[in-house]
Amino acid sequence: MKFYPMHLHLHCSHEPTASLSSHMSNAAALGIRHFWTTEHDIRMGRRPKDVSEFSFPEKELFVQLENGAKAGFKEEDGNTGTYAFEDGLEGITLRIRADENESESLLFHSKGKRHSAPLFARLCVDLDADMIASAERGARITVSFILSAQPPSYTQAELCYVYGELPTQQENMQFLPFPKKENGVYRFPLTKDASDEIGGVDNALCNIRLTVENGGEMVFRSLVFHRELNFQEVRAEQIKLAKRLGEKWGVVPFVGFEISAAGNHKNCYSTKVPVIDYREYDFQVSNEQAIAHVKKYGGIFSWNHPFTAALKTGSGEETHEEMFDRVAQTLLENRVYGASLMEVGFPFGRDGFAAKEYLRLWDYLSAGGVFITGVGDSDNHHAVAEGWTEMNNFCTVVGLYDDEEPSEQDLVRGLSRGSVWGGNPVKIRDFTFTANGAPQGSIFCGESVEVAFSAKDIRCGGYALCVVNGQPIQRVEISSGAVSGVFTLHNTQKYNFARVEIYDEEGVLIAFSNPIYLVDDKRDVPLETIQSDRKVFE
Repeated sequence: MKFYPMHLHLHCSHEPTASLSSHMSNAAALGIRHFWTTEHDIRMGRRPKDVSEFSFPEKELFVQLENGAKAGFKEEDGNTGTYAFEDGLEGITLRIRADENESESLLFHSKGKRHSAPLFARLCVDLDADMIASAERGARITVSFILSAQPPSYTQAELCYVYGELPTQQENMQFLPFPKKENGVYRFPLTKDASDEIGGVDNALCNIRLTVENGGEMVFRSLVFHRELNFQEVRAEQIKLAKRLGEKWGVVPFVGFEISAAGNHKNCYSTKVPVIDYREYDFQVSNEQAIAHVKKYGGIFSWNHPFTAALKTGSGEETHEEMFDRVAQTLLENRVYGASLMEVGFPFGRDGFAAKEYLRLWDYLSAGGVFITGVGDSDNHHAVAEGWTEMNNFCTVVGLYDDEEPSEQDLVRGLSRGSVWGGNPVKIRDFTFTANGAPQGSIFCGESVEVAFSAKDIRCGGYALCVVNGQPIQRVEISSGAVSGVFTLHNTQKYNFARVEIYDEEGVLIAFSNPIYLVDDKRDVPLETIQSDRKVFE
């Protein structure tokens, strides 16, 4: 088999500390040539409680708006100017002032990034304000639109409109003169104005900084956020942008999405499945409706971070073990709702559950006849080290047969059949697990089967654990960057399975195989497992 490492859960174009280019540069540096973007689908379009416009309902910097959204300004450190609320003819205004040699900055933000949007949604912002700045005295007013993190420094880009003399160009910053006031407002066409030097449309609007300096003054009344595209239209623009940037960085991005407002989060791994348009359902979509949507278009999906939803739906009186049992039993009874994949590769744990508990949950399902592919995960919202080289930075390595190629179709087929291992791409690059030459994910019928594993190009010390039916039966030490072994899987229960886990010298998980299964008879194999293209050897 040929193996292809992939990141499966990346958030790019809606995040302040990420972007497509940022993730692509990290992938290229690690030799990872394929990944999936999985933006939160609900953030691909305007929501009922989004901040589409902002003015002050009361004389407080940060306020709750009529639709329930919370938004406003916070004063930045180092300010030497002043601000004050006033009653205007059309409502409350905010006067921001800075005397000579003074500066006053206020940063606009919203809870849950409810005003944010990607620039490829065709975004512009209207500012209703009056500017008072004497050029002779060197006064300056700046409206800075703070965007996404861009390589190589991974600092956030800024598109700055300046009322006064333009500053000297700086890295990841673009300075433009103020637009003319039209129809009583200043319109800032962000999508049109952002240059390739700061990432162009590979940016999201994150915050807005209003700054007055050296005798400048601004009377602020309101902001209005305009976007032309929503949901699948936005995804279509991201697909085009990802293809163009992928050619630049030498990577192949597949643009999926994370279903984020229909029960537990689920990643859809298909570019042919359209994003759910929540407007058609009045923003009320059930878990079952979302799954039916994916399957209608022939896609597969993963069950993401399986304990997250349980934390939100628990009674608050459950013990840790009771919550584990509730999640395990629910997923077994519902056969993980038809998911093809489940996220289990969290080496530093998640949601209060350790790495071993995610593997234990997976084993519980395997013992119950749910043969689901376990995948490594980062759920990375950042372009910096965490998620790429540190912490939960697992990628999923997909094995393809010799007659297959790393196309979307074949890689998804590999994921579905379980010819997959998960691992830390910084610490391990090569890992195989087979039975009689058949890859992991395969199913055997009979009394026993011999399994073999081999890992090399390991950049740390540590050991491998051989796991049978959820219990470790053998430990093999890593030597000279490699480890290997052979053991036997015996038929002792209805559904039998063997896996291998690899740990570094500190006991941190750095890789895991998918199982090889053993049953009495092919008739014991669940129908959905056979349909997943897994090999069954009788």
